[in-house]
Formats: sequence, C-alpha cells, structure tokens
Amino acid sequence: DEEMYARTYLFSHLIGAVIRLAAVSEETLARRMLDEWKRVIRGSLFAVTGQNAAA
Repeated sequence: DEEMYARTYLFSHLIGAVIRLAAVSEETLARRMLDEWKRVIRGSLFAVTGQNAAA
C-alpha cells in the first residue's frame, strides 16, 4: 500500500531527526527514544504484514 509506505517513510525520517537532535544534548534519552522507535516500527511492520497475508 503506497499510502502506508509514505506514512512510514515520513514517520521514520521525522523520528530519526528528533533522535539525532536528542543525541546531541542527552545521549541516554536518545537511546531510549531509539529503542522505543524500533519497537513501534517492528510492531507496525509485523501488523501490516499480518493484515496483508490475511487478505
């Protein structure tokens, strides 16, 4: 789905920019944000993959 791809792409870049900004000022916070971001993205990708497989 192109719309989902576009949303994920935009979300990834925006969150990446926030994490890079946080890394400059507070590395520990940036690490926690990155770990949470990875967890959310992995969960989203598996949910989308599961929906596509069921369709």
